[in-house]
Order: sequence, then C-alpha cells, then structure tokens
Amino acid sequence: MRVRSIIMGAAIATITGAMLLATSGSAYAAVDSTPPARVIGGSSTGLSSIDGLIIGSDGSIYATANNTIEVFAPGATGNAAPVGVISGSATTLVHPYGIALDSSGNIYVADIDDAVKVFAAGAYGDVAPIRTISGNLTGFNNPEGLVIDSAGKIWVTNFNGASIETFDPTATGNVAPINVISGAATTLISPDGIELDGSGNIYVVDFQNTTVDVFAPTATGNVAPTRTIGGATTTLNAIYYLVLDSSRNIFVSDYLNSQINVFAVNQSGDEPPVRILSGSATGISGPFPLAMDVAGNLYVGNYNANSIAVFAPGTSIASIAPNSGPTTGGTPITITGTGFSTGATVTIGGVAAKNVQVVSGTKITAVTPAHAAGAVTVKVGSGGRSAVDPRGFTFLDELATTGVDASPSMGLGSGLLVVGAFLLLLRAAASRRRRAAL
Repeated sequence: MRVRSIIMGAAIATITGAMLLATSGSAYAAVDSTPPARVIGGSSTGLSSIDGLIIGSDGSIYATANNTIEVFAPGATGNAAPVGVISGSATTLVHPYGIALDSSGNIYVADIDDAVKVFAAGAYGDVAPIRTISGNLTGFNNPEGLVIDSAGKIWVTNFNGASIETFDPTATGNVAPINVISGAATTLISPDGIELDGSGNIYVVDFQNTTVDVFAPTATGNVAPTRTIGGATTTLNAIYYLVLDSSRNIFVSDYLNSQINVFAVNQSGDEPPVRILSGSATGISGPFPLAMDVAGNLYVGNYNANSIAVFAPGTSIASIAPNSGPTTGGTPITITGTGFSTGATVTIGGVAAKNVQVVSGTKITAVTPAHAAGAVTVKVGSGGRSAVDPRGFTFLDELATTGVDASPSMGLGSGLLVVGAFLLLLRAAASRRRRAAL
C-alpha cells in the first residue's frame, strides 16, 4: 500500500459503512455485477502493487508494478507471462505510478523520485530512459497522474504539490513547465489520476478532497474548476484514478469500497453515480488504475488482488437530440451511445417511451410520452444492463414552448391586455400600409 494512504487510519471501517449506505439509497445508480470478460493474474504475470495502466493502439497492456514496467500481449488472459519487462538499475525506476504512451509508442512514467522518465517504444530489459524530466525547475513534488495530449504535451499531477503541470513534448532535464494550474481557487489538495477528453477538458481525481474536478482546456494559474463531482451521495471513498469512455462518461476507481463508480457526461455536484460496477462476481478488490481500449473495454488494476480485470463495454448514453419538448409528449428523439441491442427499452421520467427502435448498437430512436414539466432522467435498458442520463430530457410547459400562457388561471384582464396589444399591432400595420399608398 502506498505511504500516502496511511492518513486514512482507523476511520476506514466507519467511512466505508457510511458510503455503502449512501449507495443503497441512490436515485440513479444501477449496481452492475457482471463478471469480467477475462482476468490477468497469477505468479507468472509478475503483477504486484499495480499503480498504472495504459493500453496501446494495438491492444498491448502496459502496467507499472513496484519498480518495473510490464507489457502483456493483446488479449492476454490468466496466468500469462508478460511479453516484456523494463526493469533493472539502468532504468533508474524507483516506484513508477502513472504511465502513458505518445503517438510513436514511447513510454512515459511518473516516478516517485520526482521525475518523469521516457523509454523508447519497444524497449525491454535493463535499459536506460531516452530522456528524463527532473530537477527543481520542474516543480515536481510526488508526480503521479500522467497523460499525453494529441499534440504530444505532457500533463502531470503533483500529489504533494497540489498542482497540474504541462510540459513541452520535447521537454528533458531540469526544465520548467509551460503551464501550471494551482492555487486556492482550484481547490486542489492532492491531485492524482488525470484524463483529457476530445475537447481538451481536464479531468482530475483529488484524493484528499474525494472529488473529481473538471477544468477548461485553457485553464491556467489559480482558476476554479468548471464543475466538481463530490459529496456523500456520490459514494466516492478513497479514489485514485479515472478514465473516460467514448461518450465521456467518467469511470472512477473507489479503493475502499472495491467498486467502480460511473458518472454521466453532464453530472456535477453531490449526485449519485449512474452505474456502480461492484460485487464478488466482478473480482474487483482495491481498484487503483483504470484504462480503456479503443473498443471500449475497461481495464481495472486490482491492487489487492495483483490482477488486471477486463470488462466488456456496458450500455452508455452519449447524447439525446432534441433534449427538450412539450409536456404533451410526441417529440421524436434520437439517443446515441453504446451497447444497444434488440429489445432495448427506454423510459423518460419513469414513463415508457413510444415507438422505440434500435437502429444500431449505437443509435436508438423513440417518441417521448406525456409528462409533467421539468428535467427528467432518461434510462436505456439493454441486455440486462442499463444506462442513465440524469437530466437527459426536459419537458416544457405550454408557456415555454409558445410564449403564451393558455392556462385557466389567466384572468379576464390579462386576456383583454393580450387582445388589446394584438389590435394595436394590426392598427399600426394598417397605418404603415396607408402611408405607403400615398
């Protein structure tokens, strides 16, 4: 166990119990106990104290474990030996945490000795890094989270430095970051896992705050997050890492509860997750790092079990269009996402949608039912799994859709005002026509 986790001390049992009670009362969460599609584990794997995971474009699995980097073949399962290991005195590895790959396949790791070390693509054995970023100018203070953006820039979280730093793609040696997010407004205390979405938004797990903070792509300096997920209702408890799927749903590893909490793309504040991956059948035990491949398979590094569990893609909702319509219902909508199968069901505000058609595994069409005004939950059930968008559709009353209040509560005086205004408009129009005719 990491040294920094000692702060939880004797309160573990009390905190865990409180969080599990919150789970049972969740308004959205569906507990998913689906077993993993495969598990990599056993003495031949060499896995122990897994701290980082990343999946290569070819499906190769890279894991940091103790003072090594292990690489497994695509599709590896069971007690499979790694196809390669980076280990030995020449590597200078002490205890690497986060791991990332650039577009060329070079391997980046954040090491506990306040350094980011880069190894050549395909490197194995007792090899030296091709470059190392370290020194006082870097500002490193226990760097842990690590991600490479589409431009090759290196994003690093400082667990003990309460900051997020960005380095030039070619950075090496004792060099200052090109951008730093830090200060009281950020609310950061101990940032750990970090991810970027396709728009460049920055997602960070804050261990000490037990929150997921999202910063704008252009965030710099002492700037507040654009949204934060945190609070008792989220059920989050000792969180370290996160990963995003193609729909931008947020998967968060919850170490003490031995579960993965999933939050929808538009969630914020103290809200329950839309899905919880948990239960003995899942084999999840003290999850730390998370990763996802291009097919949407979820990889969970089980710190306690010294294994990597791989879960097939679940059902998810990416978008609903349009996302509003009248309370009378009848609005045709298109739901995009993943995991849709024949026989899928759709409810909107707890009422079954009409004319549900599964167009493909990523598209459903339906028609909204009648419902009272307000933002409501949209739920898709498919193949024994479900996906929820907590505020997926908003029913608008007649005033909002037409701009005129047709309710019985509209008094005679108000009605006369409307009629009078209409007559004045007609008179003005007639006057303009007369002037034009002269």
